[in-house]
Amino acid sequence: MISIGLDLSTTNSGLVELHNGVLHKFTLISPNKEKDIYDRSAEVIENILLWDIPSNAKIVIESGALYGKGKRNELAMLNGAVFYCLKMKGFDVSMIPPSKLKKWAVGKGNAKKEDMRAGIAPLILETFLNKYKKVDDLIDAYFLALWGYSCLSQ
Repeated sequence: MISIGLDLSTTNSGLVELHNGVLHKFTLISPNKEKDIYDRSAEVIENILLWDIPSNAKIVIESGALYGKGKRNELAMLNGAVFYCLKMKGFDVSMIPPSKLKKWAVGKGNAKKEDMRAGIAPLILETFLNKYKKVDDLIDAYFLALWGYSCLSQ
């Protein structure tokens, strides 16, 4: 069973692939900051589709928080564009609200980044940190993929 977690943001988007619940590969997509949201969305989508996602993968995307700070409209557009493109390609895609993911992952729907970091297996965290300095988006993507895997294995 293949599950993929996709934590989208207008700065860095984390993409994690698990095979039978085990980390298989991961990447951080950092679109060019000079581009507008339409071009950035296209860049993220192109990166995702170039990643050669298996057609039988379960993909889980974190939906944008309505109360979130920052570029709420841009994030909503990015989520919608990615969701639409993946569904049009025939993928099994689900969205989960951040509070539901946090509650599932670490027991608190209002968990902070530090709580999520503390909740991940140390070896996974070390693997992410060996490649990237900022790993919060990968941590969220990992939990999204793990949630997808738990749904598949029920």
